Amino acid sequence: MEKNKLQEYFQKYGKKLPIYDQIRCGGTDHNPMWISTVILPSGEQFTSDVCKTKTQSDCNSAKKALSYLNSERKQSQVISEIPPNTITLILIDIDNSLPPKEIPKDHCIIGFNSTYSTSYKKKHNFMIKTIDSGYKDAADHLMGFWLGKMCTSKFKKLKSLRNIFIISGDTSLENLPILLRNEGYNSKMIRNYH
Repeated sequence: MEKNKLQEYFQKYGKKLPIYDQIRCGGTDHNPMWISTVILPSGEQFTSDVCKTKTQSDCNSAKKALSYLNSERKQSQVISEIPPNTITLILIDIDNSLPPKEIPKDHCIIGFNSTYSTSYKKKHNFMIKTIDSGYKDAADHLMGFWLGKMCTSKFKKLKSLRNIFIISGDTSLENLPILLRNEGYNSKMIRNYH
């Protein structure tokens, strides 16, 4: 059960436990519908989908929180894999993955999202490229177009930029690192989900 796993996560690290808030959001007296929001000690909040029971809604919000925490840990590991003292470009599909909380020195981060995304209005501490689209994978396409433009001869003059990391939860970008390596870049795709 995700709610127990989330509680165990915080107990393991000696932190305060998350708080749940359930709200009835419809249904009949005999068949109510619920949403639950779990509030983590850090202040992040995760809201469930509409569920038939309070327990289901708590588990759904806990599952979203666990996914976030696992992605956040993975993100820290990924950033630590980047060689130190190298200028690195990190491209993040923030429609489908989590951005790092801290930007290491000598790294440039550019996030890509769409107006379709829930991340569209969030504040980030790095440059954001947004495409005005309701299409689900529009941010992926924007990143691909932007990378294609970057790899033209005009941008190849940036000799110091040799490392390009792509962080996305989608499979549509999997071939980009291959194309970038063919252009002489050190490139890696990191699968990371919301």
